[in-house]
Amino acid sequence: MIDGYCKDFQKESGIEVTPVYAGNYGETLTKAVTAIKAGQGPQMAILLAAEMHSLQDMDILASLDDMGLDADGKKWVDGFFPAFMANSHVEGKLWSVPFQRSTAIIYYNKAAFGEAGLNPDAFPKTWAELADAATKLTKRDASGRVTRWGIKVAGDLGNAQWTYGAYAFQAGHKLMNEAGTEVYFNDPKAIEALTYWHDLSAKYKATPEGVSEWGTLPPDFFQGNAAIIQHHHRQSDQHAQFGEISLGRGRTAGQGRPAHGGGRRQHVFLQAGKPGRARRGAAVREVPDHA
Repeated sequence: MIDGYCKDFQKESGIEVTPVYAGNYGETLTKAVTAIKAGQGPQMAILLAAEMHSLQDMDILASLDDMGLDADGKKWVDGFFPAFMANSHVEGKLWSVPFQRSTAIIYYNKAAFGEAGLNPDAFPKTWAELADAATKLTKRDASGRVTRWGIKVAGDLGNAQWTYGAYAFQAGHKLMNEAGTEVYFNDPKAIEALTYWHDLSAKYKATPEGVSEWGTLPPDFFQGNAAIIQHHHRQSDQHAQFGEISLGRGRTAGQGRPAHGGGRRQHVFLQAGKPGRARRGAAVREVPDHA
């Protein structure tokens, strides 16, 4: 798909763009930054939305406002949903644009709910209800080995912030300010959110100890090894046996907030040079999930 975009762009503009598929989130960031410091970096990179502040601290990120956007460019930027642009601005300037944004939701196995004596059409609304349901959904064989976890959420690098951020939102808390200059991890609500996540394993024994990886969640869910997972929305995954619901649960009834978005954004680097030159040269992006 990206190769096709680059070829079409070259036909229209005469500018050649060479895509480089650099690996996962962390690998792409490392390769892009290393190449830039060596004077051989890309003009653009598709990276995690959360990397914007890190790139600013390295003084290698260009503001699209400083580069200068023509009327068509401004119209294009204005076409994005405001929610997906919320973390693109710092100090009144635009620093990145959405590439592949997504919103995590909850998937749950309705058959497993019925088997555990739970109502498949009434997903838990509070943390206490969710912990109770996840405990009932967890299955063990005669030896005590878990054959189905009640709930699994991602805790690996690049994805743990979705899980923790969601629980913090549900507690009525934001983990950082809008400018990205302060974090609030020591706030009682932040501690409460992390404690709840930890308790799902340590106290309720309803989720595995240690780190569950993002990529393993869908296979575990579809194979019946997890009754509930948190993952990004997939329109093609609709199935009568499975339920979908937003992350707007709450610590108490009515307290939950809508889920926050995540995913990839396109960043332009200072070495792109003069306005209008940002699309020249190599573009580094991560390998697609289903390449």
